[in-house]
Amino acid sequence: MLNDLLQNPAFLVLICVVAVVFLAMNGFTAFAILRGRKGNIEDAMNRDKKAMDELHRRVEELKNHGG
Repeated sequence: MLNDLLQNPAFLVLICVVAVVFLAMNGFTAFAILRGRKGNIEDAMNRDKKAMDELHRRVEELKNHGG
């Protein structure tokens, strides 16, 4: 039974179409989620940069104040 279905070109085309539609839907969903979080990622990167700048400033203050 399954062997007969796998030999049928129409069934194989149908399976390929279903697989492509499934992958496309998941891809579009992932793209939409990542696009929605793009601002959050940029904010996190800026927050990390600001924190590193503050750390460098404090280290310089300690070097100047202690030496």
